[in-house]
Amino acid sequence: MVMLGQELTGRLPFSQVLLHSLVRDAAGRKMSKSLGNVIDPRDVIGGATLPELQEKLTHTILDPHELAVASEGQKRQFPHGIPECGADALRLALCSHNAHGDDIRLDVAAVLSQRRFCNKVWNAVKFILAALSPPRFIPRPPEEAAPRAPMDRWVLSRLARAAGEFGRRMEELEVHGAVAAARHFWLRTLCDVYLEAVKPSLRRPDPDPSTLQTLLSCAELGLRLLAPLSPFLAEELWHRLPRAPPAPPTLCLAPFPTAAMLAHWLCPEVEAEVEAMREVVRTVRALRDAFRLGAARPRGEWPRWPTRGGWGRGLMWPTWGWGGWGALRPKVAIGSGEWRPKMADWSWGIRAQDG
Repeated sequence: MVMLGQELTGRLPFSQVLLHSLVRDAAGRKMSKSLGNVIDPRDVIGGATLPELQEKLTHTILDPHELAVASEGQKRQFPHGIPECGADALRLALCSHNAHGDDIRLDVAAVLSQRRFCNKVWNAVKFILAALSPPRFIPRPPEEAAPRAPMDRWVLSRLARAAGEFGRRMEELEVHGAVAAARHFWLRTLCDVYLEAVKPSLRRPDPDPSTLQTLLSCAELGLRLLAPLSPFLAEELWHRLPRAPPAPPTLCLAPFPTAAMLAHWLCPEVEAEVEAMREVVRTVRALRDAFRLGAARPRGEWPRWPTRGGWGRGLMWPTWGWGGWGALRPKVAIGSGEWRPKMADWSWGIRAQDG
């Protein structure tokens, strides 16, 4: 690349080189043909069955003893062969390791995890494209979105922070941190929270154009973040999105999102409010699991709860007690006694009838 760049352009194609540590197998062993633990990137990208992997060993220069050891090693490590993962998944799996730390342990299971992430991104963009189908929606440049709803403001604020974190990590040559920032936005912010929150509004015959523009901005700028890490997936999905003219002919020519470009979306107040709401949801789910409120029980059998006089049985239902301005007070009555738990500064009541 250096010689070709100097020959064609007269200058160096890059000025810095990031040297990563040694790539080992999943068990931490150095890859060796005699051990049969060498992972060919082409096999990970396109997939390979165990007979195909065994066939490749016969074309090496191993002696019969080493060939038998290598064949046995392949049978233990890849009993069902290597599934097809794709180039983007392999790139994401390698970039997710800390290149400045210890040796990199390449595991096919980690590549499969990144393939599932790519599939998640594909399904998310597919859902967004279905929501953008109304003909009355006119796309605008993604940076010009002006959200009005709290959830729209929240997701764009999180996108601005993800872009800032991505750029900071790349400047510090911490590629694994950039991968984590992009994955967290797509999985934890966009898919887990925002898309679920806007589904009721998208079912209406006339969805809010501001919400539709927010969806387009998240998909457009989210794919630009993924372009250096998964170029094939990002380029393919980017061409399917509606764009306001004039638009670049390829994703590679689109401006990369930065913290300065998206600074007008930052809204710490809305982020704090949504985080408080999510804390309530997490607390409710934790209590539901702790008290098995959703578990099916045989008829006539009820859980036993501690009372002042011993253990009793009864039905459970929540009670609410408000104290002060907007403060939810913990209050749980059990039998004739009272129990005041503390869990994440929120409280939930359970009353039991002795049986």
